[in-house]
Amino acid sequence: MSDRRPRGFTLIELLVVIAIIAILVALLLPAVQQAREAARRSQCKSNLKQLGVALHNYHDVHSVFPPGCVNQEGDTANPDDRDRLNWTWPVYLMPYMDQAPLYEQLNPGPTRATAAVSDPAKRAVMQQPLAAFRCPSDVGPATNTEDKRQVKDSGGTLHSLTTSNYVAANSSSELTSNPADADGCFYTNSSIRTRDITDGTSNTVAAGERAWTVTNSAGTRVMWAAVVFMQDSATTGNQSEYGLVENHGAGEQAINLTTSTECRRGFSSPRVGGAHFLLMDGAVKFLSETIDHNPDFSDVPNVDSTYEKLLSRHDGEVLGDF
Repeated sequence: MSDRRPRGFTLIELLVVIAIIAILVALLLPAVQQAREAARRSQCKSNLKQLGVALHNYHDVHSVFPPGCVNQEGDTANPDDRDRLNWTWPVYLMPYMDQAPLYEQLNPGPTRATAAVSDPAKRAVMQQPLAAFRCPSDVGPATNTEDKRQVKDSGGTLHSLTTSNYVAANSSSELTSNPADADGCFYTNSSIRTRDITDGTSNTVAAGERAWTVTNSAGTRVMWAAVVFMQDSATTGNQSEYGLVENHGAGEQAINLTTSTECRRGFSSPRVGGAHFLLMDGAVKFLSETIDHNPDFSDVPNVDSTYEKLLSRHDGEVLGDF
């Protein structure tokens, strides 16, 4: 009589199958992660492209690019006038980014920034996450939760508002609120036109990435995020040029620099190797963190490197490959 009992897997066969599956998963997981990061990187690039379109639509309507920030409270050089909030450049792009209702609710200009954040209804609007201003690779919170990125209402209470990952180009050297020294396209009450960008819009940076945080080898956080709606000149003071650090970047620090807390004034990204930058012609480029850069630690820019030339709108220097 023949043995008709069904034959099952032996223990060794099961272990071999499990081992093969584990190897396949180990091989596929990095590929899946790389594909996801490529998609996130593409979305970040798309966000900057949309900002570029909005910048040019604004210029078409107003014959000028939006101001880097708007000071409605007086002379920024006067310490008594620094305890104020300033509307920032992304606010003025809202009508050109399918956010016209949001812009109308805030009513910037007639409504001052301090009054807006003191209004619970307007403050709620400014606490809503905005995907158009966030790099999907960045793991920072939806709102700026730390003191130097929070803003004060008229009663002195701090509030967390929507986080951004994009800052405007202010200067090829130090961050500055002085129009005479700001050779970038955005600064306090700026009103730059296309004709003012004498180096050419394809050779001049409009904005770039800013990571919520990057940690150096010692475990110290050295990067700072950005804001969408307003900057608080009171909590940052002169060390950050009256709040410009919260929505502007400068060329004093290298891309993705992690050796100094002052690199929060520059540009950075959550990815290794460099960061995305929007040029004034609307193109988006990924600039390497090893790009030719000769840091200039002075109020008056000395433009003598590729990175500095890209951040300056009128240096008059010949720009090579980048």
